[in-house]
Amino acid sequence: MKKELCFMSDVLNTQGIALNDELYIKPFSARKMTVKLNRVMFLFVSDNLGFEKNAWTKELESIQKEKLHFSLALTESIGRNGKLFKRYLLKSMNDTPFKLNGNFVFEAFIEHNDLCEMGYHEFQFKKLARVILPQTKGSIEQLDEKIIKSKVPILIEGETGVGKTHIARKVHEASGHQGEFVHVNLCSFSPGLIESELFGHIRGAFTGAMNDKKGALREARDGTLFLDEIDSLSIEMQTKLLLFLEDFLVRPVGSSIKYPVQTRVICAAGKSLDEMVKEGFMRKDFYFRISSGKKIKLKSLREDSSRIEDIMNKFALDQDIYFSPKLYDFYKSLPWPGNIRQLIGHMQKKLALNDGAKISYCQMDDEVLKISNLDLEESRDKSLTLTELKKDYALKIYYKFNENLSIAAKSLDISVRTLRRMLAA
Repeated sequence: MKKELCFMSDVLNTQGIALNDELYIKPFSARKMTVKLNRVMFLFVSDNLGFEKNAWTKELESIQKEKLHFSLALTESIGRNGKLFKRYLLKSMNDTPFKLNGNFVFEAFIEHNDLCEMGYHEFQFKKLARVILPQTKGSIEQLDEKIIKSKVPILIEGETGVGKTHIARKVHEASGHQGEFVHVNLCSFSPGLIESELFGHIRGAFTGAMNDKKGALREARDGTLFLDEIDSLSIEMQTKLLLFLEDFLVRPVGSSIKYPVQTRVICAAGKSLDEMVKEGFMRKDFYFRISSGKKIKLKSLREDSSRIEDIMNKFALDQDIYFSPKLYDFYKSLPWPGNIRQLIGHMQKKLALNDGAKISYCQMDDEVLKISNLDLEESRDKSLTLTELKKDYALKIYYKFNENLSIAAKSLDISVRTLRRMLAA
């Protein structure tokens, strides 16, 4: 395919039809069909042109002997920020135009929900909602397919809210394992109940054991057991779980029977387990075992702010809204100590209280700015510098007056030039 480059808007970047989206075809006198856009080019031709049929050519019935010949090609474009992206371009290959949302054209980039008519045939394009995965070294995109489809343990490390549960679930879905995905947060159980929660128990094993309990390991048989907050597990339970990972045998509390169970175990931790091993809070052999398949380290949003734009774009697409361009820059300037969970929760709150489809800066953003800075500085164990305090307050006023430099500067009783310098600090 010939490489074409052109400058396109950010709207096309988010709304444009891309690889793996879907096309719904409603032929004039045949059944509807769905086409997965998984190739760089598709051809749509009328049956009187004599094209050889293959996987990338869709033949259309010629009702009035019209000669239809259109290409749908994945074309490389350049966004406002210079970032390259690929979107589908629909183009007439002869002198016959197609109708796009009621207007006749010969060429156009296709966007979400566009309705095209080629002769008497209708085409509807649908943009699939994509899950935003953390784009960090060691994420699921970098996992070997053999690792994903195996049952070897995987360890995921990262701060709260970075998407550890999401990654674990995506690994399970991609593995093809037939069993269930079972999520256990080890911090939500007292130390005395964790063994029963994982291995199960028989009736009468202890006071209050009125019935048999299967346990999470057996519930996740032939599937995935996701153990969150593994750094809270006691040395004793680390030993018992290590034994299971060696022989894959489960003995419920109070029972003498061992059950063979093939379960993939994925562990997550909010702190570095290397340090826990050095400090004696985690067995070295247990640490090596739970990370034997792969160790994934997820970055926080303050370490990789480029992901904020992707998350906002997906949220806007799913909710059929759009964000003020300046709001992108503002959110990327925040530390987001709660990471993805905090960002999504904040956007959901703004959406619930917003009127209309455009989301702009409001008082709720003042609150998240204050909370983010307080939480971040507590974690750093230091105070904000005078320059940082000035910039934060200037930024707050700037967005409060809808990015109007003159009004913001007047409110602060400083010159526009001074305000520009403070914002750039």
